[in-house]
Amino acid sequence: MKEVKKKRRNPVAKNSRKFNKSAVFTDKTKYNRKVKTSEENE
Repeated sequence: MKEVKKKRRNPVAKNSRKFNKSAVFTDKTKYNRKVKTSEENE
């Protein structure tokens, strides 16, 4: 009897639909820190 080798699954190809979706990202070019109020500084 010959041993049957299992085909190796390619996890990259298997999950490609998760990563190849087009998506809109927020513009991160501008730095925006939340302004602290005087109440939070105390």
